[in-house]
Amino acid sequence: MNQSLLLTSIAGIRIAWQSDWTEDMDHLGHAFRYHVIDQEVDHEPCHHVSFSAVFEPPYNLSAYTPVIEGPLIKSDIVSLYALPDGRDILQVKDEIWIEHNRGMRTTRVLLRCLHDNGKVVRPRITDVVVILLHTLMSMYHRYVVHAAAIGIEGKAYVFLGESGHGKSTLSSDMVAMGAEYMGDDLIFLYTENGRVMAGSLLFDTKLIPSPDADHKERVDMISRYNGKPRLWLPVAAFHYISRTDSIESKLISQDAIDCMAQLLRASNNIRLQYDPDIWQDVCTEAASKIPYYILRYGARTSISPTFFSHVK
Repeated sequence: MNQSLLLTSIAGIRIAWQSDWTEDMDHLGHAFRYHVIDQEVDHEPCHHVSFSAVFEPPYNLSAYTPVIEGPLIKSDIVSLYALPDGRDILQVKDEIWIEHNRGMRTTRVLLRCLHDNGKVVRPRITDVVVILLHTLMSMYHRYVVHAAAIGIEGKAYVFLGESGHGKSTLSSDMVAMGAEYMGDDLIFLYTENGRVMAGSLLFDTKLIPSPDADHKERVDMISRYNGKPRLWLPVAAFHYISRTDSIESKLISQDAIDCMAQLLRASNNIRLQYDPDIWQDVCTEAASKIPYYILRYGARTSISPTFFSHVK
C-alpha cells in the first residue's frame, strides 16, 4: 500500500499521481523522473490521478451506448462512454477502466485484479499510462503527436514520420552532439500566448543497439549525455523524415497545407481526445506560422545541430 503523491509537470500541466500499489509508484517515479517538481514550488491547481485495484467490473455500462468502440492504441479494444453525470469512462479490454471527471480535475484508473494460486495478478500500469495521457492532456488542450523533438538554442525542432524512418536515431544523434532531448515517440503540441509550443514527454528512447540487432533497447538520453531536462519550447520548424540512399541529407521546403495534413495525420487517436476542434485550430495556427520541410535523411554523419541553424 502506498498513498504518497508524485507531483509532475507535463507540457505545463501539473499532475499528481497516487496509487494503492507500491510497484505502481515505483514505475511512475521512474517513468516521469524528469517531470517531477517540488510540491512547495507553488499552489497552482493540478489534476489528480489515482490507481486502485478492483476484483469485479466496477461499472454496469450495459445501459449505455459507447461513444467510440473499436481497436485503438496498439490494437487494444477501447470503448468510450459519456455518462449523464459528466463522467467519461474509457474501458480498455475487460481489465482497465479510466474514469475522467473533467469538472473535478480528477481521473480514477481501476485495474481489475485476479487471484492466481494465492497471488494477486494485476494489470501492468505500463499498459494504461500512455492511453491515459492521450485523453487527460487533451482536457487542457495539449494534444499527442507521434513525433520526436529536440531543443536547439531555445527552440524546438519537431520530427514527423512513419515508424522506422529514423526519428529516434536522428534525435538521439542530435542530443549526442549537444541538442536537448524532448522525446522520441510522443510529444504534445499546443498554443500559448500566440506561440506554437512543443511539450516534452521525457521517457527513455527506444534504439536498436547494433546494425544486426532485431530488437530495441531503452536508453536514458538525458543521463547518458549529461543533458538538462527541457519540458517545453516554442516550435521553430516541423520536419517530415524521408530516408534516402544518398549520403547527403537535405531540407525541402513545403507548403502550409502539407504541414496541416501531416500534423493531422500524426495526431494520435484524436477520436479519444477532448475538444478535437481545438486540435484543428492548433494545426491551422502551426501550419500558418511554422516552417515545414521534408528532410531527405541520408547518412547519419551528414547532419549535426548546425544543419538546422538557418531556421529561426
